[in-house]
Amino acid sequence: MKRIYFFVGVLSTIIICLALVINPRDISASEKVRLNLEKLDQSIQDQIENHTLLSLSSNPYDYIAENEYYDAIIELGVAALCELENSLVSSDENGLVQYIISIAIEDISHTNVNEILGNEDFGWEDAHEFTTEWLEIKDTVTENVETIIQSELLNDEEKIEKINHYGLLAVLAIESYVNTAEGRQSSFLKAGLKHVVESYNLDEKEIELVYELF
Repeated sequence: MKRIYFFVGVLSTIIICLALVINPRDISASEKVRLNLEKLDQSIQDQIENHTLLSLSSNPYDYIAENEYYDAIIELGVAALCELENSLVSSDENGLVQYIISIAIEDISHTNVNEILGNEDFGWEDAHEFTTEWLEIKDTVTENVETIIQSELLNDEEKIEKINHYGLLAVLAIESYVNTAEGRQSSFLKAGLKHVVESYNLDEKEIELVYELF
């Protein structure tokens, strides 16, 4: 009988271990984004209901300063981008949370939409405007980066600065340029653009996730 209890105990331990392996507590990046967005939204609602000083602010950046839920989304890095973008594209809402999602996309992707579009006097005003501009930039980034590279009106430093505004969206176009064997390429430009990509500290999985954005 003791032997039976022993084997039952061992079997139970094995089942528990397998359950932990097969059903790990870690959830997907998309689920983490959704959960933290819900908590972020709730934290904002709490501020408003409690009439705090923060609730009087009309500046979206005030709401993400030292906000643990926003920080958790940013910490996910590239893995969060698809879900953040989908949240904007699939939503009819155009409020504070959507504006914050737009900020998060720029933060994670290292993209400066206003600089790309030359919005010197004013930038995108709401999430709907950001979404339209973001999708347009994605659709034209390869062509635009190639145009910048081939420009005879810009020196290499200016080209690097302009391409840098595209952030992760330019990685594919940059790698295509850097890896090409064309002899007339500027070694300074190639080195500068290579440094831009390296500054993002992307691993192979993250580079794949960048490609999946397109």
